[in-house]
Amino acid sequence: MREADRTTIVADPKLGVPGSAVGYGSFNTHHMVADAPVAATPGAGTREIPALEAWVPVTQNGQVVGAVVVWRDIAPLDAALMRIQLTISGIIALAAAFLWLVLRGVYARSSKRIVAQASALEDALALRERTYDATLTALTSALDFRDNETGGHSDRVVAYMELLLEQMDIHGPELATLRRGALLHDVGKIGVPDNVLRKPTALSEGEWAVMKRHPEFGARIIAGIPFLEDVARIVRHHHERWDGMGYPDGLKGDRIPLGARIFAVGDSFDAMTSDRPYRRGLLIDAAREEIRRCANSQFDPAVVTAFLSIPVARLVAIADDAPHTHPRVVAS
Repeated sequence: MREADRTTIVADPKLGVPGSAVGYGSFNTHHMVADAPVAATPGAGTREIPALEAWVPVTQNGQVVGAVVVWRDIAPLDAALMRIQLTISGIIALAAAFLWLVLRGVYARSSKRIVAQASALEDALALRERTYDATLTALTSALDFRDNETGGHSDRVVAYMELLLEQMDIHGPELATLRRGALLHDVGKIGVPDNVLRKPTALSEGEWAVMKRHPEFGARIIAGIPFLEDVARIVRHHHERWDGMGYPDGLKGDRIPLGARIFAVGDSFDAMTSDRPYRRGLLIDAAREEIRRCANSQFDPAVVTAFLSIPVARLVAIADDAPHTHPRVVAS
């Protein structure tokens, strides 16, 4: 019998059972199978041998009198299984590496595509913004031409506001909102009749009441445009006063939107320094002094402080950028 296959008969000597496997042939048998690491031959060193060991109970007259033990060395099978396991593990590792490379390539291509699409979207949004602003600029230019006494007024007010925002360190989306508010502040004059809007002399009380409604008209005109919702608030309240004596709603102090408070200073400064058929515009220094005097009454004092910190030369450059009946001068 090979070492790898060994059968042992274990018997109870008190029962007088024959000492050969043949003598048990007529006995009932039951099988139990288990894994059993078996030590090698004594003196040859100890090592664990993967083995399969089966015990077959031997009974006589219903009583277990012994057992047949079958033992088999399964080391070759274990080695084969190990090789299979290593092979499968290697295949899985290679498949994982291949999958990673494939996914990495897909990710890289997708990332480039997403970046390109995002860039294209940003360009499209920027183009849309420029188109919006160009449309608003064209509209305000048309309004300025209609109101021929204040030609270029909207552009100059935007320029004054940009100087103010620079002094007040206001940036980001709010800057675009304020700029659009400055462009559209007089859009409500569309609803003012020509005989009032273009009257070459001072307005009567009734005519002035009609003119004072243009902030309401303007807010109603643009209120339904989603991206101009914040602009509508500036348009409606650009004639409110810090002391609450303005129109149309008589708002006071911080209840007036910041954009409207900033705009009011630039708008009033341009109105004071622009010529009218019935009066001559103020000199730059005189207009600045009037702005200072009206702090805490007509204007937000913080906005006035920021405005007065703007270099006079920059104000003069804007005021002289439009035709005037009288040249703009700085008082000595």
